[in-house]
Amino acid sequence: MLLLLYYLIYTLSEDVQRIWAANPDLIPIQ
Repeated sequence: MLLLLYYLIYTLSEDVQRIWAANPDLIPIQ
């Protein structure tokens, strides 16, 4: 169960990084 949750979070963060790499203006850098 915990591994499944970790896997979901990991894949979501990968998607965020991919979108951020494609559109750097979407997420302002602090």
